[in-house]
Amino acid sequence: TSTSMDGDSYAMTPLSSSASQELDAHTPLVQFASNRFYANEGETFEVMLMRLGKDSGESRVDWTTLPSPHEGRKFAAAKGTLVFAPGEHFKTVVVQLLSDDHFDSTLAFRLSLSNPEGCMLGIYLKTTTVKILDDDAFPSNIYKERLKEDPTTHSWQRGESFTMLKKTVKFLYRLTPGSKKILAADQIDNIIFGFEILVMRNLVNALSKNQGHFVERVFPSITSNTTLYVYGLCLLVPFLITHWFMYRKTTWKVTGGARKVLQENLLRKYLNQDESTHFIPASEFQSTFGHDVTDLVVDGYNKVFVVAKSGGRLVVSLGLSIYIAVDAQVWVVWLGLLPFVVLPLILYGFVLIRSSMTLKMQNDLQETTDKLMHKVDKTCEFFRLVTDYYASNLVVNDSNKDIMKVNKELADLAGVMANNTSIVQWVNNILQLGWIIYGGTDVVEGAAASQGGSTSGDHIPLGTFLAVFSLFKSNGAMFDSIFDVYLTIATTYPALWRIAEFMNLPTDIQRREEISTFRLKHTQEKVGKAKASHPTAMFPMDTVPIFCDNVSFSYDARHDEPADVPNKQGVTAKRPPVWQVKDFSYTFPQGMSFAVTGPAGSGKATLLRMLGLVLPPVCGTVFFPCHLRVLHITQESVIWPGTIAENVFFGLCASYGIATDEYAKRIPWADLERGFRICKKLHFSKEMQAQVEDLDSTVDVESLCLSTSQLKLIHLARALIMNPEVLIIHHPTLTLPKDMSKNVATSLKAFVTERGIEMDPQTKNLRRPRTLFYSTQEKFTEQFADKVITLPWTQNSLPTK
Repeated sequence: TSTSMDGDSYAMTPLSSSASQELDAHTPLVQFASNRFYANEGETFEVMLMRLGKDSGESRVDWTTLPSPHEGRKFAAAKGTLVFAPGEHFKTVVVQLLSDDHFDSTLAFRLSLSNPEGCMLGIYLKTTTVKILDDDAFPSNIYKERLKEDPTTHSWQRGESFTMLKKTVKFLYRLTPGSKKILAADQIDNIIFGFEILVMRNLVNALSKNQGHFVERVFPSITSNTTLYVYGLCLLVPFLITHWFMYRKTTWKVTGGARKVLQENLLRKYLNQDESTHFIPASEFQSTFGHDVTDLVVDGYNKVFVVAKSGGRLVVSLGLSIYIAVDAQVWVVWLGLLPFVVLPLILYGFVLIRSSMTLKMQNDLQETTDKLMHKVDKTCEFFRLVTDYYASNLVVNDSNKDIMKVNKELADLAGVMANNTSIVQWVNNILQLGWIIYGGTDVVEGAAASQGGSTSGDHIPLGTFLAVFSLFKSNGAMFDSIFDVYLTIATTYPALWRIAEFMNLPTDIQRREEISTFRLKHTQEKVGKAKASHPTAMFPMDTVPIFCDNVSFSYDARHDEPADVPNKQGVTAKRPPVWQVKDFSYTFPQGMSFAVTGPAGSGKATLLRMLGLVLPPVCGTVFFPCHLRVLHITQESVIWPGTIAENVFFGLCASYGIATDEYAKRIPWADLERGFRICKKLHFSKEMQAQVEDLDSTVDVESLCLSTSQLKLIHLARALIMNPEVLIIHHPTLTLPKDMSKNVATSLKAFVTERGIEMDPQTKNLRRPRTLFYSTQEKFTEQFADKVITLPWTQNSLPTK
């Protein structure tokens, strides 16, 4: 199996080259209608396929869902053969999605085409991905309505922490099979504990010549030495069992499994967040992903097993105490039940008195720590600003105040926690002292009576006294453990609520599902009209234009209520939304390049982000034919951790569904060679080119100390190698020297005119047109565009204080 860029594991399938496949003008192409589909949990979902080119004959292909860890849980595996009759352009296959009441962040599975007859498979869309919209809440659907009212959870956290923890434990318990084994092993260990107490009691009675030990009752004629061997084996064998369980626990991966479940779901949620309405700051996500998840698993979920084991131990101790008291037939032994009455009452009262103060101190410490970490995070982010203005001392002194405050609150909390954790030990030590004085006196009196020739039947045997004393100590330790776990778990509540907030944040999947449905429906309609308008065209879908119809966007208008702003008189009023793009309409024929220009603040970046399907328009429509792959490229050069080659082939790895470190083994050689040629065309330096072509290189980009211009070339090469039908780039020549800028502009022009760079020129007419959108403020780059769109400057584009 291999891990795709979506984070899902799929079975490895043979990959054919996108660069070397031979195309025949008289053979139609069959492919999926889109590279992404979006479906709702539990529905019978139809995946659309399309046939391009000649449609007078019959075409058939085999299709199948690829193996996935979600198979049988989120969807039913399916496969079949699809037949296109003469004249048919669109067909659908059915996959049954499964429904449950358990939370999962956005999951995905893939479908693949094979064995074409009377057709060829499309170069890029012979596989597709289906993303599933999960409608369940984390950690349980009992919070669904409350999350609709307040997704941040802030307004309804009070009094819900324990219930939230209980539901989270249930959620993790279901997804970590090793948890059941640990619970069983711990209870077996408790039974062994009870057995050992009974063995020790009988052993002491045997050594003290008391006739009440078990072996002598069963085997009256057994010798003393044999009795010792029997009791010795009875202590050794349980230890072997205990040791075996201790070893096996290390292989059940409960802690790692629980951490994986939470971190995997958080990462999926982050990668599918709706950045048009709320974008999670990286520092907050990193803190939750690492620190909060570890706290919740180690100090929350794992402690539940401690409570279960301690509770089981107390049940065993209670049973032993009753058995020993009945067996001893001495009323004093019933005092061994005191811890089961006294300790719970004292602890309950102590919690009522101290819990509010302790939780307040914990919350205050968390707030102060968060404030300090936020300040440190900003210091790291703006390191250059601090050093350039020689403000290091100022920043350090300011941070020192927060550090001292955190230290003081830590010390105060540590003192409170020390007192809290000592209460059980104090009470239990007092109970033990009472048993030593009272029970010990009875043992001494019994021994004296025995030496005087009287019977000691009304007194406590030594073995029974020691057994009860051991139970006192054990019971105190168990109550102490449970109380300590309670205090520890309470410290995880802030982390738990942050995780719950992130898990339940809205994603953009619902919006993308609506866009995908719109594109699929309108593409079918427009292809039908194009075929009627161009009856002799081999690919009438290439004449279907891209268009924007009265598109508007405002960051203010995304919210239900406009922002509150004070006017000149200081009176608060509702501010009307500031429109970054207003009523923009344009029809873009496929196969052309469009330069978007305009002054700063005119909406260039916003328009491109709407075209790139990153931002949804507040009103209006953006339409792309569904079979066109759209790639949006940011202005900043984004570098993936890894080698230069892993960066430039990143897009192909995502398309093929493979991990980036497997590119050399999985991507066909023809595609690799094409990537090498593109890097040369962009004028990679000799050292960079050598790194790209070295399939065994393990040198990370960060260690090469590349310049800003070189990083920009990697950023652009990655997009051109992926070869989308629609490419949207923000300021592609920014930060590049003039000679590099001209070469990049020429390469982007070739991307459009040649329908992909470094592709076979003989198959150009069989490839889909390439359309390019880019923003620029450099006049010389406008000459490389087929159309220049200048956004108007309006007063309404200015930001308002």
